[in-house]
Amino acid sequence: MSKRIPPSVWLVAALTLALHLACRGGYGYFRDELYFVACGRHLAWGYVDQPPLVALVARASELASFGSLAFFGLPANLAHAAVVVVAADLARRLGAGSFGAFVAAVCAACAPVLLANGGP
Repeated sequence: MSKRIPPSVWLVAALTLALHLACRGGYGYFRDELYFVACGRHLAWGYVDQPPLVALVARASELASFGSLAFFGLPANLAHAAVVVVAADLARRLGAGSFGAFVAAVCAACAPVLLANGGP
């Protein structure tokens, strides 16, 4: 039995990313994003509520996006798409077939906490 990730999982991940990109930019920055930008402008080794990598990613994203809101949120969008693939891969490694991997991918794509934190 092959443990490779089925094409349907990659399609779900691509649709997840496309959904995030299509919905991005209509409302401006979210308040947490503004906080991350502020932390990224004042980098430190420790924060009370987040690890230093969050501020570093926010700083790099702000510099690379040149003010574009769609590109600023791209790391979070890509992370959600990656979670979709990882969930399907985990299901495959635990013995699921192609359909089981697809169901795991759809569940990861539709999880409310991931939709909220991985996108607009």
